[in-house]
Amino acid sequence: CGEAGRAEHWLNRMLARGIAPGVLTYNSLINACAKAGDIGKAEHWLTAMPAQGVQPDDVSYSTIIHACGTRRDPRRAEQWLEKMSAGGVQPSAFCFNAVVQAWGRAGDAARAARWFATMRGQGSQPSAASYSALVAAQVRAGALAEAEATAREMVAAG
Repeated sequence: CGEAGRAEHWLNRMLARGIAPGVLTYNSLINACAKAGDIGKAEHWLTAMPAQGVQPDDVSYSTIIHACGTRRDPRRAEQWLEKMSAGGVQPSAFCFNAVVQAWGRAGDAARAARWFATMRGQGSQPSAASYSALVAAQVRAGALAEAEATAREMVAAG
């Protein structure tokens, strides 16, 4: 798959020559796979990192979480967010937003709201994008009163 195939080729060459790739190299490969729509391959490389002595970072995880959300696979996005936390990496608002959006696209405003609340509970400050993702989920689900309440809360938060 084009860019991903080239990136994978170079990573394999590095490994074959005893050159230890770093987190940036892996993140570039994960991103290329995700952009090519090959989430399985992106997941493979993320899970291969620790075996090479490289710890995934927030970019490693957020790339896959966002790709799962874009592919309308909210459960998978959610699982990766949970793995991220379990792996000791603090999820950013971007990661939570991707999960909120994914559940919103799936029509599950309650699950989107749960992840919005989890974001806050873990100390991440919701951004305008966070609120917008939740409002969109609520509107899509026909929960207009909740959407209005969330919009008011956003305005009050500044």
